[in-house]
Amino acid sequence: MIDEDPKKPPSTAPRCAESLAAWDDAVSPSVGIIEAVAAATAQHPTDLPPLQRHIDTDALDSLLRTEGPGVVRLSFRYATVEVMAASDGALVVRPLD
Repeated sequence: MIDEDPKKPPSTAPRCAESLAAWDDAVSPSVGIIEAVAAATAQHPTDLPPLQRHIDTDALDSLLRTEGPGVVRLSFRYATVEVMAASDGALVVRPLD
């Protein structure tokens, strides 16, 4: 149980711990990211801000679907988290401090 300061209003933003996830060929990387962030923050995907307001989702999907030697990795802030995604399907969702 977390003790909150009684003088401070309770936070309405859900907190999350670092979360590991993955996307696959069944969904686009951007959809996988939205689903992972929603799961990590205990929110419904439609309650999150539109991802395309934070990053170019077409470019994101294109970069993460790159085939070739090596793995493309990128990170960005979205909603209340930092997202780290890789072209091998790995996703890490970490709360912002």
